[in-house]
Order: sequence, then C-alpha cells, then structure tokens
Amino acid sequence: MVNTLYSPRVAVDALANSIAADRLAVLALTRSLCSTNTLPDSAIEFLREEHPRLFGDANSVRIDSVRDFVKRFVLPQAQCISIMNEDELAHITGVDLFVERGKTRVASLSGIIAALCSFRDLQAGRQDRIYVTAGRWGSFVLDERNHLIHCGIYNDPKGILHGTTAIGDTYATFVLALETIGNYIRPYVIPAEDVIRAAAGGADTCVYEGFGSFDVAKVNRYVEEPSRLVVDLGPIDTFPAEN
Repeated sequence: MVNTLYSPRVAVDALANSIAADRLAVLALTRSLCSTNTLPDSAIEFLREEHPRLFGDANSVRIDSVRDFVKRFVLPQAQCISIMNEDELAHITGVDLFVERGKTRVASLSGIIAALCSFRDLQAGRQDRIYVTAGRWGSFVLDERNHLIHCGIYNDPKGILHGTTAIGDTYATFVLALETIGNYIRPYVIPAEDVIRAAAGGADTCVYEGFGSFDVAKVNRYVEEPSRLVVDLGPIDTFPAEN
C-alpha cells in the first residue's frame, strides 16, 4: 500500500515498486502524495537507475511531478486499487466535479461520474477498483465490471460524534485488508459491495466510538446496520454525459 509520502524520491520509489505483473497495489492517492511540485533531477535519476524497466530505451522521457508519474506510468501499468476522496479525485484527473451550494462547494454525482470516467482513461484499459469517499454523502466504488456502487453512511441522531481524525485512513485500511485477502485467492473474490460496506462501517465506528476505541463486535454492529444502503447504480457508461 502507498499512502501519503512527502519525500518525492521516496514517493516515486514506492509507486514504481507497485508496478509489477505479480503485485497488487493499493494506492491512497492523496493530494500530498500526488504533488504537482516539479520533481528534482535527483529523484528522476534515482528512478532511471533503480527502475530502468519503466523507461526502456527512452532515457530522455521527462517526468514533471509525482502526479505526472502516477498518471503516465503507474495507473496504465500497475494492478492497483485506488482510494481517494472527492477533492483528491478532482486533483488527479483535473475534472472540476464541484457545484456551488450557497457559500460552499460540494461534489455533484455527475461530476464524480465524469471524473471516474477520466480516471478510467488513465488506467489505459484496466478496470481495477476505484474507491471514492464523499464525506456525509457516503462513498462510491467503480468495480471491475465498471458498475458504480454507492454506500451510505450511518447517521445516529443520538450518537456522540468523536470527530473525523484518521477516518479516511481507517476506511483505506479496511479496503486494504479485504481486497488483499480477496486477491490472494483470485482477483476480486470478495464483492465490491461487501468491501465498501465494511470500509464504511469501520469509518462510522471511528466517528461514534472514537479512533482506536472500537473492537470487532462494535465494527460488526455498524457494518450490519440495517439502515445502511448499498446500491448498484449500474454500468457507468450508461449514465448520460454532461453537455
């Protein structure tokens, strides 16, 4: 798994190691990891020396930033499950998926769909799962069949909120655990609906029980909450495109 790394050299090394035919990568594509800052020459030279297979004979290929490396090298080649929030999805794709709601900007469903289609293009024909969290609007997964699945959050009107610290990391950890267990046997043996429900349940447990203050029984209670809706919205390419 590759999560936020602030050193460009460490980031490109970790990402380059995710590109292997026999390797499953889980990438938490945060804005910090996918920096648009210009890569120093030393990081590019390090890549060429340590990962020459990525470049072949094209020694003059220029990599502008870590985000550029992710888009042009990692996503088209790696078997990688990707996890982002709506802001990070906009950052990696360049798609403005937000609409104005009073004084705030919120992600629109049509915007998320457009950005996911753009992300699929970056995968160059691959259909590895893409998870997108959207705060109180729940989360989405675009699965290996290209179906868009939505999972709602659990809202307990009597519950005490313990904040949102490390909620995204908790969600990503559940995805990591379940996807790697499933892929150890064969690709995607655990349905995306089950993975996203468990990840959402784990995140909600942190919200109401506090980070690090939950156990298996508590997580199961939130995972199995009857009011949590998980809906297969159908193939993403059947949604009407925005003009």
